[in-house]
Amino acid sequence: MKKIIISGVALLFSVFAWSEYSMIIHRSGGKLSFADCPTVDSVKCVGGNFKLYENGEDVSEIPFQQLDSLTFVDANQLVPRDTVYVTFSEGSVKCVNPYQSSVEIKTDGACVNVNSLAYQKDIVYVLSGSSSNGYFAIDSERKFKVIMDNLTLTSNKVLPPIRSFSGKTMTIALKGKNSLTDSANDTANAVIRSKGQIIFEQSDGSLVVNAKQKRGIQTGDYIEVKGGDITVNSDLGNCVRVKDYFWMSGGKFAINGGGLNVTNGYFRLGNGSFTATSNMDKVKIIEIESELLDEDEMTVTDAEHGAFWMTSGVLTIESSAKGARGIKADGDVNVYGGKIKCVLTGTSVYDAEDGSTNTTAIKADGCINFMDGTHEFSATASATGARLLTGDSGLTFDNGVSLTLSNASSSFAYLNSLSEDKVKVSSLIKSDKKIVFNMSSLYLRSTATIDGAYGIVSDADMEVNDNAVIVIESASADGVYVDEEKNGKLVCNGGYISTCSNGGRAYSCPIAAKGGVCVGVGKYKHNGGFANSSYGTAGDLSYDFTPFQVLDETGAVIFSHNGKFMDGLSANKLSISAKLSKDQTYTYKVGGKLTGGDVIGPSGFVSGGTYSGGEDYDVTISRTNILNPIR
Repeated sequence: MKKIIISGVALLFSVFAWSEYSMIIHRSGGKLSFADCPTVDSVKCVGGNFKLYENGEDVSEIPFQQLDSLTFVDANQLVPRDTVYVTFSEGSVKCVNPYQSSVEIKTDGACVNVNSLAYQKDIVYVLSGSSSNGYFAIDSERKFKVIMDNLTLTSNKVLPPIRSFSGKTMTIALKGKNSLTDSANDTANAVIRSKGQIIFEQSDGSLVVNAKQKRGIQTGDYIEVKGGDITVNSDLGNCVRVKDYFWMSGGKFAINGGGLNVTNGYFRLGNGSFTATSNMDKVKIIEIESELLDEDEMTVTDAEHGAFWMTSGVLTIESSAKGARGIKADGDVNVYGGKIKCVLTGTSVYDAEDGSTNTTAIKADGCINFMDGTHEFSATASATGARLLTGDSGLTFDNGVSLTLSNASSSFAYLNSLSEDKVKVSSLIKSDKKIVFNMSSLYLRSTATIDGAYGIVSDADMEVNDNAVIVIESASADGVYVDEEKNGKLVCNGGYISTCSNGGRAYSCPIAAKGGVCVGVGKYKHNGGFANSSYGTAGDLSYDFTPFQVLDETGAVIFSHNGKFMDGLSANKLSISAKLSKDQTYTYKVGGKLTGGDVIGPSGFVSGGTYSGGEDYDVTISRTNILNPIR
């Protein structure tokens, strides 16, 4: 039979329009080889081997006993010459490999080991089929591409379903529905593990990664996500671990259970949807570590962009874990657009070795900068001791950003290792350094009725500038607390800030009223004095929650307020801080009606409008302490 086939080949040489055909060499075990007919000048059987010659040189040699048959097809119908097909079945695998001389494939049951020495082009590996005990492992001299085409693969071996020993880039494309699962036997500790980079290119397929041993996806380099719908599940470790960076510019990416860890680099979200859900105690859902130091031995990540950088897309974080941190960054967190929604329901924790850990939405060792977008952060009553935004090096809000922060959690009480009673207060924003509000809109609401749930807590200055509208509601503690012992104060250069506290002070800090308007209603009078002798504040006014207005000596309206503060507010100590010049008399009108005009956000301040009725009280700013006009 073999001789007849070879004779047929010789006959075809003389009959076919040779340049229009390609040759498929069928070998035992279902293996294929390919040859372009125009390049082949002869076919010979020499010494028990089937040989192809190009320009008189031996280019392929196949033992004759492995030869099954030859097929000639239209060159345009031939499978692309850079593609290897791997089809899994339950206990075996079929490989179509056109690169026999440079791509070595060894199989054992449904296990595939590839060693690619193909220097001339990037090889594509199409993986399809299903097996409950198989894997695909590869070592390649060049970058390569893996197409998962409706692949379902589970490995019960020491190797995971997908393992790349190569330091080259592995590009992954998804077709249809794909699923990968490892087992407790996996010594690589990841369902997909690569020594080199991983790029998920634009595609319409989906992939579910189920980690039974530790991690879902791990690389010794970076991961880029450009498309696809990828879900990674892990209850025993990080869903994703990368070294250099994780960069997402499209598609959908979801992690469930563990977090995403960047060991020495940064996280970027430029587009697409990233969703994270976790109930793993002390989880850092997006953790960015850095070992990069500047000349002063200070931690840096990316001087231009920071450790976390978001320009577009949607980031959703939901955690019921104890002591969870939504985003934990060694460096800066910079948000220039997109939408973040974070919901925390797990309590803070105390550990004798690690100390106490507050449940936190964003914790940055550097600065937190919100420059655009619309974002929502919240903590439920069960998340005791929760702090939503914590920036060790300060926070800045600018460029039209809009944030809503809601915290229903009370303080977190615990016994330390010395059996001493300790308390960690909850807060909406906490900073060790300066907080700056520029062109921004923030609505902060702390609804816990137990003492210790603050609005903003800062160890340094708070600065409110033009086009900033800040609204703070606190049911049990101070709306704004700035540490006076560390020379902190609230500086109003412009904009509007409205604060109320039903259980504490609206402001517990010095106030420098250089511009803009600062109004507060609290259970107790304003505390902290005034920080600028050129301007003054009228405060400690008994107040009945009706509209009020302040006019200067010429009758010009400085500001109007519709009297709307926190629902159910029972406190009645009103303070007003504005650019009220010393030795001038101002008219405080209260109790009337305010109709029309434009309400400035949820602040209660009204631009324009018509005020009528009420009572007038003159206030003369003659010194820098609080004045109490008689009503």
